[in-house]
Amino acid sequence: MLLKLMNKNISYKTTYKKSSKLYLMWIFVGMAIIGTVYFTIQVSTSGAKLAELEKQKIALLNENQKLSSDLVRKTSLTAIEGNSKSLGFNKPEKTVYILDKEPVAGIDLSNF
Repeated sequence: MLLKLMNKNISYKTTYKKSSKLYLMWIFVGMAIIGTVYFTIQVSTSGAKLAELEKQKIALLNENQKLSSDLVRKTSLTAIEGNSKSLGFNKPEKTVYILDKEPVAGIDLSNF
């Protein structure tokens, strides 16, 4: 009887070891599946964010190019001349050159 009891105890221990190993293996497989799903979702989300940032980059580059061409066009001499005429500036009829020897804004001290 003791022998039968010992055989049952040994049988129970081997069955317990096998089932605990199987249980741990299923936990590991489950964790691996959950981890794979989580990282797949993270990669997909990052891909969507990257695509949105690429669209914004292209839009900003196009806007920058448009603004650069507008700046070049509006600061050209012909555009400035056209704007000055519309603001009431005219070309001078006569050009006056000032020499260094003549006082421009000097005070005549001979009267004091």
